[in-house]
Amino acid sequence: MRVRDALWSYRYDVTHCGQMATGLAQLETVPIDVMLTALHLPDADGVDVVQRVRDVARHLPLVVMAGPDDEAIAEAAVRSGAQDCLPKAGLGAPLIDRSLRYAYERARLEAALEEAEARLRIIHDRAPVGICNLALDGRVTDLNPAFQVMTGWPRSEWIGRSFGQLLHPEDRPAALELLRRALRADAPTTLDVRMQARTGGYVISSFTAVPVVKQGRVSDLLGIARDVTELRQLESRQRDTARTDHLTGLGNRRACEEAITREVARAARENASLVFVLFDLDHFKLVNDTHGHHVGDAVLRAVAGVLREASRSSDLVGRWGGEELLAILPRTELWAARPFAERVRAAVAALDGLPCRVTVSAGMAEWTRGQDVPTVLARADARLYEAKRAGRNRVC
Repeated sequence: MRVRDALWSYRYDVTHCGQMATGLAQLETVPIDVMLTALHLPDADGVDVVQRVRDVARHLPLVVMAGPDDEAIAEAAVRSGAQDCLPKAGLGAPLIDRSLRYAYERARLEAALEEAEARLRIIHDRAPVGICNLALDGRVTDLNPAFQVMTGWPRSEWIGRSFGQLLHPEDRPAALELLRRALRADAPTTLDVRMQARTGGYVISSFTAVPVVKQGRVSDLLGIARDVTELRQLESRQRDTARTDHLTGLGNRRACEEAITREVARAARENASLVFVLFDLDHFKLVNDTHGHHVGDAVLRAVAGVLREASRSSDLVGRWGGEELLAILPRTELWAARPFAERVRAAVAALDGLPCRVTVSAGMAEWTRGQDVPTVLARADARLYEAKRAGRNRVC
C-alpha cells in the first residue's frame, strides 16, 4: 500500500495484483509502461519472477524489490533481465519514481540496441557481399555466409587464421596496407585483391576495410568483399578485343605500341637489348587486284599464323598496319634474331593451299639502352625497303 500511495503521489496510474499470474494476465488487457514487483510472490519466487515476465513481455521495463536478505537473488534478477532493483527498506516516492523512469529509459535503449543488432545480423547474414570480421592483428574472427559462398571456405577453417594467408602473395602487401589505413581510421579505399578459393585458383574481389569504433577507439575491422571475378574477366576480354586485329588475330597497332613501351622499359631496367623485325608481304596489292580481297585476307591470316607459330611465348607479334607485321623480340640481339626472321621467311615461301605463291621481306633493327625508339623503328623500316629493292623474299 505504501508503494501504491507513493506512485499515486507522482500521478502514476497504478494497477495492483497480488499474484504473478494475475499480473501477467493484466499485460494482455491493460497498456503497461513499467512493472514493479516483489521477488517473493505466492506463485513465483526469486529469479523465476523475472523469467516469467520476460517470457511474456521481452522488453517491458521491470523493477524488482528486494528485502535485506535478498542481495544475491536481486543481483541474479538484474542479470536475468530486470532493469533495476529497489531495497524494500526506506522506500520513498522520489526513489521509486527515479527507479521507474530509469528502468523505462534503460528498457527503451536496450530494445533499440537489440533491434540495431538484429538489423546488423540480418545484413551480416543476408548481404550479397562477403563480410569478414578481423581482429586488430589481422586474424579472422568471423565470416558471413556470402563470404563462405564466394571463396568456398567454411567459417570453421578460417576463424583464428591470418587474413593475409587468404590472399594472393602479389596482392598481400597492398591489402595489408589498406588494413593499416583502416586502423588509423583513414578514409576507406577499395582495392582489387585475389582471394584463394577452396577449390583452387583465386576469386577476384573488390575489397575494402572499415574500422569498428567503440568508446572512441578502433576495436576491430570489418572487411567487405564483392566478387568481381566475372566483371574483371569481361573487362580483360574487352581490353584484349580492343588490342586485337580482327582479321589476323594478332595484336593490333595499339597493342604493338603498348608492348614496345613496356618492353623498352623492361630492357632499360635489365640493360638488355631488344630487336624489332618488320615483315611486309611482297606484291600484296597485286594479290588483291588479281585474286580479290578475300584471297588477300586469307593470305594475311596464313602469314600471321606462320609468325605466331615461329614466335616464343615472350615475343609479341602484331599487325603494324596494312600488310606489315611486326615482331618484338625481348632480350635478343640482332645476330640471334636473324634465324627467327629467316625461319618465318622460309615458312611463308613454303605455304601451300593458297591460290597464289606468297613471300615476305623483312627488316631488322636492334634497340639498346639510350637509343631513341622511333629512330630504331625507322631503321627497321629502312632495312625492310632494302630487302624489297634487293629482290624481295629476303631479310636485311
